[in-house]
Amino acid sequence: MDITDIIDENKKLKEKIKELTQEIKKGEVRKKIIQDTNAMLDRSLYELSVINKINNLLSKTLDYDEIIHEIMVILSTMIEYTAIGILIKNEGVFLLKINLASPKAKGYILEFKKKALAKFRAIVGGVPENKVVVSVENQNMIIDDEEHAVIGCLKESPLVAGDKTIGLLVVANIKMFSQDEIRLINIVAENSAIAIENSLLHRKIEELAITDGLTGLYNHRYFKEALHKEIKRSERYNLVFSLIMFDIDDFKSINDRFGHPKGDCVLIGISQVIKNIFQREIDVGARYGGEEFIILLPQTTKENAYLVSKKMLSAIRNNAWKLAGHPEIVTVSIGISSYPQDGQNEEALIEAADSALYNAKKTGKNKVVVFNKSN
Repeated sequence: MDITDIIDENKKLKEKIKELTQEIKKGEVRKKIIQDTNAMLDRSLYELSVINKINNLLSKTLDYDEIIHEIMVILSTMIEYTAIGILIKNEGVFLLKINLASPKAKGYILEFKKKALAKFRAIVGGVPENKVVVSVENQNMIIDDEEHAVIGCLKESPLVAGDKTIGLLVVANIKMFSQDEIRLINIVAENSAIAIENSLLHRKIEELAITDGLTGLYNHRYFKEALHKEIKRSERYNLVFSLIMFDIDDFKSINDRFGHPKGDCVLIGISQVIKNIFQREIDVGARYGGEEFIILLPQTTKENAYLVSKKMLSAIRNNAWKLAGHPEIVTVSIGISSYPQDGQNEEALIEAADSALYNAKKTGKNKVVVFNKSN
């Protein structure tokens, strides 16, 4: 083999090496494409699993609080965060539920609320501060410190059901969110909105079923159920509770002289006084029928029920008729009974309160009478 042959062979080898190099590069490109495709498939499968979790949630419950909690749980398992907030507009009130990843000062909660509201205002307009109700899921994470804290990075995603923005999903973290995390936040928001709206509708239907349409108080049926449960609870834990029953003095005369629309206004005015005075979550104020009202006060002695009844008597006499736009003072007569002193079942307790109410009417009206078995 002469030198020319060697040179030619060398050229061929170089060409071969070049071809092999190109093939290797193509293989690496193919490998990268396959890796990227697999990553996209993995991400898509993960995102589908997230959507599936939310859809499963839809089929399991219509309870608003449970849905909000589960959405936060789902999101908390997918991304790194310091706080998750879900802000919902419902019946003119803005409900902000917050979940904390670690202990935070009260100042952090205030700052998070401020920033979340600012984000929501940018989308829907005005949000009155006095219409915002804030609650923290994990209260044990709150540190008693008013000092403001740095929120860090904030990512928001609107909760849109149909063509209506019903709220906002807000997530905070000390560092920037990755594109994958942002994508997941948006997916959760997009697929949660309908579940949240359905739960709000369900809650409204439930409220309509247990509330009096005119006054907004609980209705007779709900009160009887609540009384039944309270008797069982008080019997089990050896507790006391009281009933306040009252009706409007000379209500027929109000209807006859001023008309039924004015009578309805008086009922609404009195119901507002009840709502203003009895603000514990455990208290149950109900329209018992016609112009008659009844209030269940768990863990309340007869003496304390008497004191708050006197307060209500005064408030109705001084304010209810004004709230109703009524030209005359409106008064009520009140009867009180207590468990277990005056009865240990529903019928006995209601009968005792009604008997005391009758005595209040019989002895001059516009007064509070406590049931006494000797009377």
